[in-house]
Amino acid sequence: MSALDGPVPVGIFDDLCAAVSPVADRFLANGFRFYLVGGVVRDRLLGVDRTPDLDLTTDAPPERIRELVDGVADTVWLQGERFGTVGIRLGDLTMEITTHRAEAYMGDSRKPVVRFSTDLHEDLVRRDFTVNAMAVEVVERTLHDPYDGRADLGRGILKTPLPPEESFSDDPLRMLRAARFVARYALVPAEGLVGAAQSLVGRMAIVSAERIRDELFRLLEVEDRTTRSCDLPFWPSRLEGWRHASSTCGCPEQISDGSPSWWMVQTGSSRVRQTGRGPTNRSAAWPSP
Repeated sequence: MSALDGPVPVGIFDDLCAAVSPVADRFLANGFRFYLVGGVVRDRLLGVDRTPDLDLTTDAPPERIRELVDGVADTVWLQGERFGTVGIRLGDLTMEITTHRAEAYMGDSRKPVVRFSTDLHEDLVRRDFTVNAMAVEVVERTLHDPYDGRADLGRGILKTPLPPEESFSDDPLRMLRAARFVARYALVPAEGLVGAAQSLVGRMAIVSAERIRDELFRLLEVEDRTTRSCDLPFWPSRLEGWRHASSTCGCPEQISDGSPSWWMVQTGSSRVRQTGRGPTNRSAAWPSP
């Protein structure tokens, strides 16, 4: 156990641990660990409930996850099993259970290489930011925070568990995701994060248009946008591969002033709303500035 691991703050996760206990108890009885992980841990520590579904991770291999949830879950989805993820519904609760893993884009491939692991900390170190690299063991109610994500939340710092150059190279979409976290959680990029993004922005060309589109929608739907994410200096005026992404997913390449529309959080989202340009099925969800 890391020196930064310890008991879960009293009461914060009790309802969630109780809700998933029918599944967690079966994993424990078969010698496996079961953890809440990622966004739900981050948001509960912040005192908010922004995460509608639960992400869980385990040292059980994917085929064992499928066996262990059988007869407990009301519904099971196996579309993501080859990537280590089994989705289930338990009552009103939807969750995804994923074998500990690391994934990275190799060379110029658009498909990440996934490697399964039995080591929780190996899974956490490959996550995007320290504030998401925390897990709560459901049965023992232990918080695992080997990269000090809870302290970074308190300090308002956005930092990667690995050196940012390595993290952004592993998954270039994290450079765009950084803007959403700066905007939504009022975080300040750690030293070196912006420079790493500036130097690696060309790697975005290997990310699929659909993933870029989905992340941009999430960015534009942030309720309390701040000017800081718009001012981040690593947003390029021209992003390699942008024409491909915009034409493939149906996003307009530019707004009227010639700036790349989806890289601008404040001016971009408001101007798309004013001009009516953009995906109409999303426009109703975009908040007023």
